[in-house]
Amino acid sequence: MTRFYKSLAWTAGVLAVIVLLYGWIAAKRALLVAHENLIVDSYPIPDPTRFPSVGKIELGEKVQVLSCDDLKSYSAIHVRLKGGREGYVIKGEFTLDLSPFWSAVDSPISFSCPPAWH
Repeated sequence: MTRFYKSLAWTAGVLAVIVLLYGWIAAKRALLVAHENLIVDSYPIPDPTRFPSVGKIELGEKVQVLSCDDLKSYSAIHVRLKGGREGYVIKGEFTLDLSPFWSAVDSPISFSCPPAWH
């Protein structure tokens, strides 16, 4: 029976290391940096007649990125504005500043913002 528990402990240890390595590699904190004035939509579908905008991001402003959603033909970046309102940036000129998850960047940890998007 002790052999069973040793095998179980080794398996759990190996799985824990794999999960930690995945988090170390994939988890990032991201800030969106606007290179022009950006409209922030309330829904990730660009239809201003059905979904009004919730605000805008000024040139050079940095906002928290909550997630990055790949919606087949375009990408929607879920952001939190300075006042706490949330919305989606769908088009415009911007970059994503990605930092490791242990950094002091004031943004939630995201697994969905690939490095190729910045």
